[in-house]
Amino acid sequence: GVLCARERGVIFDSANGKGNFGLEAAKKALAAGFLPDIISSDLTVDKFNMPPYAKNLLAVISKYLCLGLDLPTVIRCCTTAPAEIMGMAGQIGTLQPGALADIAIFQLKEKHYVQKDFRDDALLCDKLLVPQLTMIAGEIQYCQADFYL
Repeated sequence: GVLCARERGVIFDSANGKGNFGLEAAKKALAAGFLPDIISSDLTVDKFNMPPYAKNLLAVISKYLCLGLDLPTVIRCCTTAPAEIMGMAGQIGTLQPGALADIAIFQLKEKHYVQKDFRDDALLCDKLLVPQLTMIAGEIQYCQADFYL
């Protein structure tokens, strides 16, 4: 099964797409200690980021926080783990000197809302990461109006 596949080197993504992500399966996998190697989004040009279905990466990250993973684990699954898998460790997904300096700063807010899966099963959430500042190659690309205040 999946454990043998992981032993063979198969990489497991969070598979967040509205048509295939199931809360029941995710809860069982996490309870068994089977975490995704990579947490990614299902945001494509033909999709809209409309609640209650998580599409953007921050909503997916927040979903995993609400499912019980801790913030360092979730961040690793969408930064250093993908960088290692792509053979780009030390270049992206890190704050090490000499890295590309693609940086995002977030505020972890307490917010109550619902996320749903493809069966419309609901997850009551209480955490949401909200972007404050992003940089590409060390240059600010976005800054929340009150970030510096």
